[in-house]
Amino acid sequence: MLMWIGFLACSAAIFISGYRLSINGDIIAEKSGLGRSWVGLVLIASVTSLPELVSGISAVAYTDSPDLATGGVLGSCAFNLSILVVMDALLRGKPLSSRLGTDNLMAAGMGITLIGLSALGLFLSDRGWSFMGVGFYTPAIILLYLIAMRLVFLASSRASGDNPAQEDLQYGHLSLRKSVIEFGTDSLVVIVAAVFLPVTCEAIAAQTGLGETFIGNALVALSTSLPELVVSLAAIRIGAVEMSVGNILGSNMFNMLVLAVDDIFYRKGDLLSHSEPHQIVPALASITMTAIFITGISFKADNKRLPVGWDTLAITLFFVLDMWLLLSMRT
Repeated sequence: MLMWIGFLACSAAIFISGYRLSINGDIIAEKSGLGRSWVGLVLIASVTSLPELVSGISAVAYTDSPDLATGGVLGSCAFNLSILVVMDALLRGKPLSSRLGTDNLMAAGMGITLIGLSALGLFLSDRGWSFMGVGFYTPAIILLYLIAMRLVFLASSRASGDNPAQEDLQYGHLSLRKSVIEFGTDSLVVIVAAVFLPVTCEAIAAQTGLGETFIGNALVALSTSLPELVVSLAAIRIGAVEMSVGNILGSNMFNMLVLAVDDIFYRKGDLLSHSEPHQIVPALASITMTAIFITGISFKADNKRLPVGWDTLAITLFFVLDMWLLLSMRT
């Protein structure tokens, strides 16, 4: 019971602080002139992925739970994509994917590439493709992530040039300095909560017998995806559709960078070589879910015949299949 209380307390701290981070991040975007589209894909997405970063490092460096770290990252990608259906359900008229431009299309494509590298790393985990305890996928992910950030920036700049209208000012009465301080404070709260998250989940895995693979993909991934959920739904409510989806897709790209960082911190060898082969299930599910969403963005349906679009409905089905497979193959 104590571990469940600790898990809920950590999740609540991440949830509340993640919401505050989104507000202050939006203020910083306006005050600094960086723009909400870029901030949604990069700054906000990176910050809402802090729980995955810190919980992953904690799992590999302190609790020696590589499977928990890998499952937390890959499971978070699947959970993040499942948030799209909730966002779609809140919109009337055109489906969510039909409201998006090339910025998010670029981010989705790069996300598939990065997640595909992790799937390849899991597939080749028994081939010994590592150097000095680091998998071949780690430098590749880091390099491609930097390239992706550059490409997304160029796409965002091109879109801004095509539409030079200025964004409405909403925070003229607020201080940039105060927002930066609050942003840093909330980031610290997220970090502290995320440090203790793997400890509680490892105890829950041992107590329930569900195993680290399923717990990592379910409990850890769910709790660390709470900031993405809060930020994206809040953005939908104020009409910032591009920013809300950018947060989801940008978070998945950052999650792959987290996987590379976890591999560096794990000093017993290649991280994916010490993870269960079943982890390839959420990786492949995330790739499929993202590909479906790209198809929806490209097709641009005029309206929804159901409360959600066909693409987000299909994404939901693949997410359910992902969870069912992990539960049936738990170790």
